[in-house]
Amino acid sequence: MAGYRKPFGGGSGSPSPNVSADGLTYVYTGFKPNTAASLFDVTAGGPALATQNADGTGKVTFVLATKPPVGNAIVIDGQQRVSAGTVQAAPVVPVQPGGVTYLFISTDFITDPDDAVMLVTAIAHKNAGLVVIDSVMASANETFVPAGIDALMRKYGAPVPVYVYKGAVSSVPSGSTASLFPKIARDAFGTPYGIQNNTNVNYPDTMTGWTARLSAVPDQSVLLSIVGSPVDFMAWYGASPANAALAKAKIRKIGQMGGGFPSTSTPETNAKISVAATAALAAIRDIPIEWSGVEIGATVRSGPPLYTDPTADPLQAIFDQFEQEGSGTNLVGGLRQSYDPLSLDALVRGLGDRYTRSAPGIVNVDASGNTSFAAQADGNHTYLVKAARGTTAQTDALLGAELNAIVATVTAPIPASVRGLGLDLNEGTPVQFVRDPSYKGAMAITGANAATTTNDPTRATAPNGTSSVFQFSGAQYLESRDPLLFTGNSLAVGAVINPDAIAGTGLKYVLAARTTGSGTPVRYWELALFEGRIRATVWGNVNGTSPFELTADTALPVGTWALVQMHQDGTTLRIRLNGVEAKPSIAATLNTATNVCGVQIGAQRLGSIANFYNGKMAAFDFLAGTNLTVAQALAQENKLRAIATAKGITLP
Repeated sequence: MAGYRKPFGGGSGSPSPNVSADGLTYVYTGFKPNTAASLFDVTAGGPALATQNADGTGKVTFVLATKPPVGNAIVIDGQQRVSAGTVQAAPVVPVQPGGVTYLFISTDFITDPDDAVMLVTAIAHKNAGLVVIDSVMASANETFVPAGIDALMRKYGAPVPVYVYKGAVSSVPSGSTASLFPKIARDAFGTPYGIQNNTNVNYPDTMTGWTARLSAVPDQSVLLSIVGSPVDFMAWYGASPANAALAKAKIRKIGQMGGGFPSTSTPETNAKISVAATAALAAIRDIPIEWSGVEIGATVRSGPPLYTDPTADPLQAIFDQFEQEGSGTNLVGGLRQSYDPLSLDALVRGLGDRYTRSAPGIVNVDASGNTSFAAQADGNHTYLVKAARGTTAQTDALLGAELNAIVATVTAPIPASVRGLGLDLNEGTPVQFVRDPSYKGAMAITGANAATTTNDPTRATAPNGTSSVFQFSGAQYLESRDPLLFTGNSLAVGAVINPDAIAGTGLKYVLAARTTGSGTPVRYWELALFEGRIRATVWGNVNGTSPFELTADTALPVGTWALVQMHQDGTTLRIRLNGVEAKPSIAATLNTATNVCGVQIGAQRLGSIANFYNGKMAAFDFLAGTNLTVAQALAQENKLRAIATAKGITLP
């Protein structure tokens, strides 16, 4: 039986019990069919460890939850007593001297940026000395995929051979569109390595890659992570018995991200891309395969650390591109599901306190690509199960936090950029998406009803005659579709406005950042008009108490364009009107706790939207960072002035 050892002999030609390598499963085939048998630890004494009936062939199988102590004598007692020998210590996995483990990766690197998080996770494990990344096999024969992989690996200091599958089966799921993020990675980071014009034709075929790379490493030294359809690996594996024998000799374990367990009724994406390839992988019986189903990563979020510079960080650039394409509806707080990185991480780091493993068995794949698991004592397949660490949400949060900490060890050395959000309000109505080239940040903006213009401001005519300013009626607003994760200790906020009404004592919010949705708000900052006077507020804690507040002495005139600005540099809060401080600065600190916060434009959120601004707005700008200087605030002012000038607006 594959994966089993026989540490003892039977007598007089009788069969010998088989004991699994982990000491938990005992199999004997020499009893009378359908008779009872028990497993005993004769050294420890006491009751039977397990009792089972032999099947119709006389085979009996015992599966224990806990391994008996090493050295204890075990017997199987039925029609006769059969020695199962003594409990053995765990076998040493045969690897080359020095214990080097070679990680092979097969990935489609298409449609979903969690492939990129997976590669960064692999690089982190390489940097920690856990593995050597041998090569990456691109399973999607798409134009930019291998070059995107190549550029990412090189930029992060982990260049490896890259191969691409050139068979007929596409690894892009039916009905989906290939994302351009592989092209972004190639274009933005390929030039220093001379690969900026590479396409799939510049990379060798995986059919030669598997043979060349596996032949060069020691026996049983390979962990193979497949995070996509196994189409490229199985095309090579099934091409000849020699390939299958080479795989068996070299690969210690395969980790496959695919399917769902213990079973699916709707095929998982990777499993159904090539049902034949998935079924062929499931039919392998002489290499251990651990499956990570869709349920493992579906509710765990990961991605680039906050505010890394996308001009220096491939992962941030990839996530920005993914969001720009409109796929950002699948991002929460800028993070994506973690199907692929969790699969690879578990393969490399093992279970820890993060997972448990199913009993041995085999995976079956039906004609549609649905997967199901059948327990079988001599099976070579298992699947991962998330270990509960508190509630389901707490378990997922811990997995995500641990994964993001691993990713940050690779991306953290890349300098953080000042991240911002800005509109020149020429983007159309409703505003669906914004990419500010000044800061390379990606942020989607919609009204409360994204499919309509019900709560969006309308267009108004700028002094130059173009419909390039927004009119807020006192009941309209814009709000960030995706939350803004703000962790800096400093900010600069500005807007070009022309208020229509400022009467009364209430606050009229120009810009604000608070938690979205219902419940107690977490407050960060607000720029408002109070009785027509500029008011800036920042909070130094997360519970919305004890704000630092600065209000100008003089009200803005109605019907006049003005540039209003607030700047908190880490220790001091300032307000400026048309480039001049409108009130002496005060000492102020800003809440730096990581939290999810939405940006509101033309209103304030306190569970619900309220305190609407009434007037025109030609532009706004928001910067977040660490200890933003006066020079940076002045640069923001100049940017807003340039937008105003282009629209025919004259500012003092």
